[in-house]
Amino acid sequence: GVDDMYQKAQQCIPPEERVYTTPEQGVRPGLLHFIDCQNVTIEGCTFKFSPFWTVHPTWCENIIIRNIRVVNPYDHSPNTDGIDPDGCQDVRISDCTIDVGDDCIAIKSGTEKTPATDCSERIIITNCHFIHGHGGVVLGSEMSGGVSNIYIENCKFLKNFIGIWIKTAPTRGGYVRDIEYHNIEVAKLWREGICFTMGYAGDGYDPKDAPTMPAIENILVDGFKVAGSSVAVQIEG
Repeated sequence: GVDDMYQKAQQCIPPEERVYTTPEQGVRPGLLHFIDCQNVTIEGCTFKFSPFWTVHPTWCENIIIRNIRVVNPYDHSPNTDGIDPDGCQDVRISDCTIDVGDDCIAIKSGTEKTPATDCSERIIITNCHFIHGHGGVVLGSEMSGGVSNIYIENCKFLKNFIGIWIKTAPTRGGYVRDIEYHNIEVAKLWREGICFTMGYAGDGYDPKDAPTMPAIENILVDGFKVAGSSVAVQIEG
């Protein structure tokens, strides 16, 4: 089911011909998905046991996500990201608690053939608490359209693989630029404190084979405290 879904997306098969409704097809749905919406507020809710990404606004504008709680089993629920703004503009996420089996917050902007206009920009994330997750606030890995003007402040990470994580693949292109992290407090990590990679899920890639190499630029990390990590900073360009 999943392989077929990816193939049909690459072939631009109409969405109405990409419907997967049986257990045998094995496609897990997200829990809350807004598409092409404006002026949405999500506040004071608890979301549990999502099969896939939990709160996923796509191509939306003027979004407020405030004081929500997301809980998915961290030890056996892959791809259950907490909040994934995807190709969204003017988003405010604040005072949320997230405990999940993948990235707590992942800012995305489509994958592979996404138009450059489908970018995520002007997003503020403040006063959030991340209990379990692969990354606390992650940019990517789907970001073909680009991610810019992101401000993250006063967040705490408890048990994550990686602290600050920007990840994208050489086949996806896009850009990450004008990102600020302020006053991030992290407990002991399993992996890197800070990780920027342009080769996510592409071990052994050669830049000459990837004309769509992404760009990462203008990143500020200020007031970052981590109790311990296997590697302090890893940057793969």
